[in-house]
Amino acid sequence: MNIPSHNPKTLGTQLKKILSGIEKNLQDWSGTKQVNNEILKNTTQSIDDRLKEVEKYEKLLSAERANLAQYLNDTAKPLYKKARDHAYSVYGKKSEKLKEYSLNKM
Repeated sequence: MNIPSHNPKTLGTQLKKILSGIEKNLQDWSGTKQVNNEILKNTTQSIDDRLKEVEKYEKLLSAERANLAQYLNDTAKPLYKKARDHAYSVYGKKSEKLKEYSLNKM
């Protein structure tokens, strides 16, 4: 069996399946201290809690990215265009002077 550690949701699901198997066959697992119901329950709960925390931050990050995109569209891009157009009108579009402003690279 491959360990799906690269995907926490898959690993959590697999651990829950193992836990349900252990609960159905408790007599086969009574002698082990490394793997038991309590450890598996705590681990799967911890995975679930951490995934919820990550999802919360992903939503916040998504909202912040949307705010950034809006700011860029509303403020930064128009300002860039005004500055670029002014530099073009002062120096001309093919002027070497534009190198100082990094405008001839775009």
